[in-house]
Formats: sequence, C-alpha cells, structure tokens
Amino acid sequence: ITFLDVSNNGILYNGSCVLLEDLTLRSPALHTLKMSNNQLDLAGTKQLSTLVGGAKHLQCLHIAGTSLKAQCATMLAASVIQNNSLTELDVHSNDMQRDGAQALADAVTKSLPRLASFRLSPDSFDSSSEGISVELKLQHWLDHYRFESPLEAAH
Repeated sequence: ITFLDVSNNGILYNGSCVLLEDLTLRSPALHTLKMSNNQLDLAGTKQLSTLVGGAKHLQCLHIAGTSLKAQCATMLAASVIQNNSLTELDVHSNDMQRDGAQALADAVTKSLPRLASFRLSPDSFDSSSEGISVELKLQHWLDHYRFESPLEAAH
C-alpha cells in the first residue's frame, strides 16, 4: 500500500491502533496516510509515531479531528523530527492544548523547509499568554513558509 485514505470512517481507538500496527509491519512504501475524523488515543499514537518515525517514504499525514491530546501530540512531534520524507502534516481540529501544539510547532520548525505544509487550527491551543509563543511561531510560518488554516483551505 502506498496511499491509504480511511478518513471519516468512524474508526474507534482500538481499530486505529490495529490499523497502524499493521501498516507499520506491512507497508514500508506508504507515502500518504489520511485518517482524519477517526479516533486516536495514546496506544494508537504510539503506533502512529513508530510508523512516522520509521517510514522512509511517508510524505503526507492527515490526522485532523482524531481527538489528539497534548501527550499524544508531544509523542508524535518526536517522530515528525525523525522522519526525513514528510512534507505535509494536517493536525487541525484536535484538542492538543498549548503543550501539544508547542511540541508540534517546535518539530515543524526543526523540519523546515522540508515540511512545507502544516495545518493547525487556532482552537488547538488556548489563547492565554502561555499560548503566545505558539502563535508567534505560526506568524513566522505565515511570513516565510506555506501555511494554510482550515478556513483558507476551504476557499
């Protein structure tokens, strides 16, 4: 398998974990994985992180609306840095809070300019003063790299 889109299939936490474990073992040539609007918990994120960190060909990862929490986003961030082929990452509409958004923002910064497309919605982190560093990083990307908000992508 090189392209898999299972978005909007109502896959629950256990199903995501099994799917990702199978992809890790059987799909070394995977270049696109779209899992948006399914459920992803800590166990599934561990499998996803293993897949992303070890995938030599994975270029596109869409996990928008997968209930990704801060701990999961932080775990995923390490594998994003480790992956040398990822060019597109969509994590909008998740509840990763400031810490998770900050971890992914740092990972994307370390992966530029290779990782040229990153989608993170403002509701992924709080707007308190603690969230300002994430917002400043996002502004830096707007100034220097391609960045789409979900609203811009719809137009």
